Amino acid sequence: IKQPLQIGKEWRSDANAVNSKSGEVMRSTGAAKVVGQEQVTTPAGTFDTFRVDMTVRTVNTKDQTRSETWTFVLWYAPAVNRWVRRKAEWRSEGRLRDSYSEELTSYSRKL
Repeated sequence: IKQPLQIGKEWRSDANAVNSKSGEVMRSTGAAKVVGQEQVTTPAGTFDTFRVDMTVRTVNTKDQTRSETWTFVLWYAPAVNRWVRRKAEWRSEGRLRDSYSEELTSYSRKL
């Protein structure tokens, strides 16, 4: 999350990863955008959040036909410096492989 957040802010990311067993090299590129502000209630409480839509695409560098895409929707709460709700989908070879959602259930502050 690139601070400070404001509606319309966008950023990109790039990364490389190597599978230590197979030696495959994967290249990931990501794009994120703050699309709104929403109040979100989870078991941990009610938070003022920024909604961030994010997509990450990973490609095998030796076989460009092997790729996968993750899409995320994050509700990031500056008051606790983390997302309080997150939804994700993973697609590979054009097919939905996994999807899940998570919510913050509790938190505490260090004194």
